[in-house]
Amino acid sequence: MSAYKFYVYFRLVTLTFAILINGFTLWLILYVPKLRDQRNIFTFNLAMADFVAATCEMFIATVASYEVKTGLKVIFHCAILVSVLSVLAVACYRFIAIAFDPFGSRNLITAPRCIVGSVLMWVLLAVPMLVLKYCSSVYSMFLLLINPIIMFTSLAITAFCYVMTYKDISAAGRDAGGIDQIKSRLKENRKVLATFAVITLTSCICWIVHCFHDILQIYAIYYDNIDAVSNILVALNFVIDPVIYWWRLDEFRAVLVKLVCRSALARRVRRLRGKVEDSSTSGSSKVFSVSDTTKVVNMPMESDA
Repeated sequence: MSAYKFYVYFRLVTLTFAILINGFTLWLILYVPKLRDQRNIFTFNLAMADFVAATCEMFIATVASYEVKTGLKVIFHCAILVSVLSVLAVACYRFIAIAFDPFGSRNLITAPRCIVGSVLMWVLLAVPMLVLKYCSSVYSMFLLLINPIIMFTSLAITAFCYVMTYKDISAAGRDAGGIDQIKSRLKENRKVLATFAVITLTSCICWIVHCFHDILQIYAIYYDNIDAVSNILVALNFVIDPVIYWWRLDEFRAVLVKLVCRSALARRVRRLRGKVEDSSTSGSSKVFSVSDTTKVVNMPMESDA
């Protein structure tokens, strides 16, 4: 197999897996009441952005129509920017919740505000990009400039928020003394913080090549190898984020284990029920046949009498 065929197949398989795993994450958050929480609104938006971006990239690679590809590319670029901004929103959410409103008494962050913020990300990015694409000739140059700026700025602010949040958690841990409840909450906050810090780190690794390639294209420099590496890392990023949720976050992992156990238990119950029904059916047929035989045997005896 040639290197190009391997690249094409690997990218398609990765994108397919990204679509499935992010789609399942979206379904999980909507289906499970425990996950339909204010804390997971930006997580849902991140999974939605990764799902849309992976789907668009899949169709861009397979659809032949130029007009369709053009529209999908705009949606794709919008989705990857929303993905990075959602990572930033999660960091800001954690920072505000821990540093300014640790007990939620001030209602600085509410579910409606999180939903409005998620919707605004899509609207404020999609509308200008669509207008520039179809009404102006500077779209390509604008995109090559704005992509690295938004990505690097968002990831830098995200990292800063996590550093400040970690300082606040560490200071609170020292002041907590022997209060077990507060210590348990701080431990949980540290784990959540570490989870999204890992997501930030993987996002930096996956997007840095993409941004570097965009910067090169501003100066009319294009390399096929860099483009291929960029596409593979972007596709991998769509898979890595939900895997980290399931691996690191206790609530996601607990829900997955529960669903798996339920499905396995349901299969066993169906099997047992099927065996019981088969045994009861076979038993009843034996009784029926015996009674019929008795009737057939007795009838000639009565006629003889």
